[in-house]
Amino acid sequence: MRASPSSYQPLIAAYAKAGDTAGAERALARMEEKGVAANVVSYNTVIDAYAKKGDVAGAERALARMEQKGVAADVVSYSTVIGAYAKKGDIAGAERL
Repeated sequence: MRASPSSYQPLIAAYAKAGDTAGAERALARMEEKGVAANVVSYNTVIDAYAKKGDVAGAERALARMEQKGVAADVVSYSTVIGAYAKKGDIAGAERL
């Protein structure tokens, strides 16, 4: 059986749900080290974890890394980062995105 992004997703999601963004990042990196390409769901889970912690910069970094890896961001990706800006009251930041 070959691993897929859905094999790693529960681990990434568990770290994210616990608010452990570093753990979610490690799980994502481990997945990629094993030759399994992350997908939009994997990255969106990490982006959401940062957003829920109020770490807009972290969410933006995860979004940028996702795009650098050739994974196309979707409406969830952008909406999550925009929502993080909005929670901070940074409407200008949301508009820049």
